[in-house]
Amino acid sequence: MSTRFNYLKITDGELEDALFTRKIEVPKGPQNRIIRKHAIALLRAWEEQNPEAKPDRKVRVIFQKPSHEHGSGNYISGSLNGVAFQAPYDKEVVVRESVLESCIKDAKIRVYNPDGSVEETQLHPYTFIGYVEEEAKSIDESEKNFQEALAAAEKHDAE
Repeated sequence: MSTRFNYLKITDGELEDALFTRKIEVPKGPQNRIIRKHAIALLRAWEEQNPEAKPDRKVRVIFQKPSHEHGSGNYISGSLNGVAFQAPYDKEVVVRESVLESCIKDAKIRVYNPDGSVEETQLHPYTFIGYVEEEAKSIDESEKNFQEALAAAEKHDAE
């Protein structure tokens, strides 16, 4: 099983968010600091018990400038779960699939035509190019990453 997280580089905040979104109680120690070793072990156990859970993939898209007046400016911008994004029009960009699905794909606007007709059109038209291919890690690399992260977490928790 390939890891969905780089346990060595994950910050305390990202680790806490990952546990919270999976409805796992965040282990806290003195001074309300996260206990990294325990948190990493909990997250890893959840990943192993839920192999069907897919990581948030990245996709390549090109946003077209909309023809309606809401498309002013040179960029599309928005936010998802408190994280803002901005992407230029007419250039290939990489965005998370969750952003595309949640913010952009179903965003519609009503356009009132001079003849009195109303049409619903996509607020942010785009062309889907494909998924970003990420390097598949071997099980040995995954296990090594996990063991190194536990050792680093143990050192962090001891501080």
